[in-house]
Amino acid sequence: DGGSKNRKLSLPKILLITSGTALILVLLFLFTARSLTLNVIADGAINYSLDGFYWPFGERLLIQPGEYQLTVTAEGYRAFEKKIVVSKAAAQKLEIPLAPLPGSLQLTTQPSGAKVEFDGVEMGASPLYKPVLEAGNYFVSASMPRYKNWEGEIVVTGRNQEQTVDIALSPDWALIRFSTTPESIVASIDEKPADVSTKGIEVLAGNHVLHLSAPGFVTANLSLSV
Repeated sequence: DGGSKNRKLSLPKILLITSGTALILVLLFLFTARSLTLNVIADGAINYSLDGFYWPFGERLLIQPGEYQLTVTAEGYRAFEKKIVVSKAAAQKLEIPLAPLPGSLQLTTQPSGAKVEFDGVEMGASPLYKPVLEAGNYFVSASMPRYKNWEGEIVVTGRNQEQTVDIALSPDWALIRFSTTPESIVASIDEKPADVSTKGIEVLAGNHVLHLSAPGFVTANLSLSV
């Protein structure tokens, strides 16, 4: 029994052996691991996971060559899931552009009621609300009788964000003011009756002929360029 007790390892020796073994394994891992940099293109905090052992080292990961399932997530983006291969190259870099989730868009025009198109597809009359719209650039047009067509590019951020766009349409007409003798006259534009107010006559853009007439007077024909 005395000899058996002498052969038993003491706790300090067990701890020393365990620590030494762990140190050897760590050094072996460090000498054989490869450097992997994940360049994730997204805004905000990034979360990632690998189905294998790795050691974060600054902006790099120390990892053994092999295949791994990589998952990358960020708020407002679709999750990135892919099987990756870590080669035997000493340093490797992986570009990961995360795809934004859709967003929503509230589009209004001044005045309201304009026909709105996205990339040539009619979406309806303003005000317009699109609760789900994929992130990206859209060519948008807004048109309305008597107003100039509006065209431009709208960038939808996505990422579950709600955006508001207000489009001010420019009048495609001008207010023509004039005074006459006598004051009571009949007006027409290009031989079409026109309403005369105290403010004048609204005339669409382009070249026109304004006709002013009154009983007992010669009709006046005025060329207009609006």
